[in-house]
Amino acid sequence: MRVISQDETLNLPYESVIIQRESNKIYAESIYNGVTYLIGEYSTVEEAKKVFTNIAEWKEKCMNK
Repeated sequence: MRVISQDETLNLPYESVIIQRESNKIYAESIYNGVTYLIGEYSTVEEAKKVFTNIAEWKEKCMNK
């Protein structure tokens, strides 16, 4: 599975990042070099929470195939 940023400038392997949400922003931190990338900024905290939850659900579906 890949994590693609909202503006489509980043395409990162899910297995090599830690996904984190802070307020209305979602970040991916590389487990290799500690660099943190902004992958999405949303108009509300609730929208960011939904996307954050969806990422985890998509990953779970990919693992169960």
